[in-house]
Amino acid sequence: MKSYRDLPPAIANSNVITLIPWVDKRFDVIGFDPRSAYVEQFWLATLGPATTWFLRHCADLLDHTTCTPLNLEEAAATLGIKHEGGVGSAMVRTVARACRFRTARIVGDSTLSVRRRLPQISKRQLQRLPSPARHQHQEYLSATCNLGVLARHQHRARHLALSLLRCGDTINETERQLAEMRMHPAIVAEAVHWALDNLSNAAGTNNTSDGIIAGNSITGPDLNASSTDNTSKSISGSSIYNGSEVHQPHARAEPAKAELVTVG
Repeated sequence: MKSYRDLPPAIANSNVITLIPWVDKRFDVIGFDPRSAYVEQFWLATLGPATTWFLRHCADLLDHTTCTPLNLEEAAATLGIKHEGGVGSAMVRTVARACRFRTARIVGDSTLSVRRRLPQISKRQLQRLPSPARHQHQEYLSATCNLGVLARHQHRARHLALSLLRCGDTINETERQLAEMRMHPAIVAEAVHWALDNLSNAAGTNNTSDGIIAGNSITGPDLNASSTDNTSKSISGSSIYNGSEVHQPHARAEPAKAELVTVG
């Protein structure tokens, strides 16, 4: 999709459309939640504030279901923009921008499919960032490639995330608290993803569907046993990020190999 003029009339002229998740096995495992620090720090300049917050809004809605009506007028009011209908509407342009950068796509005439995990930004998008942001992203890549350093912190980050979510913190609150501990963005994203998967599995085992949403306590898997689990969803460990300095803790975990996937 090249511009907002390419949107189907059913979306451009409607107040209510259908919202579903965009399932992509490549990025659903190693991608970044739209509410994550990585997206805020590196995707924001590409997507713009309205589209970034729109994706976050959609992620909030899709936390509860896999298919839901999306009222564009209410969503626009939530984002602080207007939706007056037609291709010139600010809300329509926001949806079109999300589709332009392949963070969302149109399915049929009136359904919007939105990524729940965004990929790492491309080299071309990186070149358009200001110099400090490019430097920070390079540090992120360097730390991510150092599997030995990352592995020493993954165990701690995962179980901190699991504890925070069990206490009722939201995804955004959990990621911000881990980031305040100077943990690397890659580790924060992977840890929260791992914790959500464990809570989801525990909820299914105990026939509990709303524990994480309501902040109820859910009995999860054995933490000591899970620390040695070589899950395919691991980014490969964790590190504490503090500018160019990496601190090394005492906790250790076996590193797991993974591949960073970029989109051109």
